[in-house]
Amino acid sequence: MAVPGSKRALKHEELRQRIYDAALTLFRREGVAGATIRAIAQEAGVGVGTFFNYFESKEGVLAELGRRRQERLEALATDPALAALPTRARIERMLRAMVEGMEEEPRLTRAVVRAALGSPTLFHGERGRFLTLTMLLAEMLREGQARGEVAADCDVAVASQLLISIYVTLTLDWTEGADEYALLPTLLAHVETLWRGIAPRPQPD
Repeated sequence: MAVPGSKRALKHEELRQRIYDAALTLFRREGVAGATIRAIAQEAGVGVGTFFNYFESKEGVLAELGRRRQERLEALATDPALAALPTRARIERMLRAMVEGMEEEPRLTRAVVRAALGSPTLFHGERGRFLTLTMLLAEMLREGQARGEVAADCDVAVASQLLISIYVTLTLDWTEGADEYALLPTLLAHVETLWRGIAPRPQPD
């Protein structure tokens, strides 16, 4: 086993990254179904056997993509700069990060979403990531209650589930017709409506 930080470990990670990048290139060009493992290996300049040394399948590449996105979101959620923002701005910043890059790469996004819908393994992994994001958003809303920025009687668990449900529904809809509307503004418009229900209400004099 390569020692972390050793030349062997660095070479291992560089080759893994090369295969990963090659797979995403072909997914953009051919879709997930159209990109064969042999073609991915050729794009990366390695043998098919080498591909399997790093990923068990094309699904493994997509799972890696999902993990990397999740890590970026979790890092953002714990960023002190984000914690300093008002609750609504924090929520919107997280949602922006969730759709970041999707509209710039609609072909890749379509390919990934359709592959996830057709694979129980990928779907289970995505569901787990959505549950984690739901808990992160719930914690932000809970902190917002302590600040007086979220209604005290708001069920933060339900509100965070609604936020994720809006994101998932709009993403699926956008995936099937990416040119019909802009995803981020539509998502934020839905959040605006939801926020009216969870924002603190003026108290009578």
